[in-house]
Amino acid sequence: MSRPTLSVTLCNYNHGRYLPKCFAGLLRQTWTDFEILVTDDGSTDGSQQIIAEFAAKDQRFKPVYLPVNRGAMASAAQTLERVQGELIFGHAADDFIVEATFFERAVTSLQEHPQAAGFFAVTGLLSDERNVVYATMGTAPQEGFISPGEFFSGFIRNKIFVPGASSIWRHERLKEVGGYDYALGPQIDFLVNHLLPTKHGVVFSRTPMTCQRTFDNGSNYGSKGGTLWDATTRYQKIELVLRGEGIPYPGMETDWTRWRAHWMIDAIKTTGVRLAP
Repeated sequence: MSRPTLSVTLCNYNHGRYLPKCFAGLLRQTWTDFEILVTDDGSTDGSQQIIAEFAAKDQRFKPVYLPVNRGAMASAAQTLERVQGELIFGHAADDFIVEATFFERAVTSLQEHPQAAGFFAVTGLLSDERNVVYATMGTAPQEGFISPGEFFSGFIRNKIFVPGASSIWRHERLKEVGGYDYALGPQIDFLVNHLLPTKHGVVFSRTPMTCQRTFDNGSNYGSKGGTLWDATTRYQKIELVLRGEGIPYPGMETDWTRWRAHWMIDAIKTTGVRLAP
């Protein structure tokens, strides 16, 4: 059997009520050469039956059902081990795709720009409780290919941000950097999403492609529930790694100082200034 162009990795734990909409966004894609690697992490809400029903109708679904809950990081690692595609899209069970040409645009863009590590676009933020899109993520100064140097300086200046919910990466490039760092906790994709473009460049589209579901209590926000120390350690590591890969430029140290301030303000807001557990 030939390898698919793209692998969708999707971990689920008790998000059965969101799965039909999540799966519908995948199944309406105009680019159809992809596999859907679902790992159900011991759900108890009927999720496994929903997954099985979709898998019975479409052979692109390749589910694995874990007998007990092992946690988000363990299930994510297990899912990534099964990837066969040249490209990889990490999809959350409670998020959904809004643009039917998302995969097609990503594949076409990466064919046109073989040097690029990946593709990303705008993501809407949907409040689950209010059912309102209240903000967007995914920014860059211009559409199209962004070179490594342009990306590096733009990221440090807080003019570029790559959301995981709308990013698609070349699998080989991801493996070259050792994959995801699970020590970063819920924000395992933050480093990779900005390291790969710093090394190889990326293609950006301003078209909203996906929607990330959020909760008013912040329960699925990466820094929520952690401590200020956790956030500081995470951002220090990200800065250290990117410094080792990026191309230095005049004024970079001043930009790094502002970058730290920006993300520490964000961390203070989301951790409630909890210094320790």
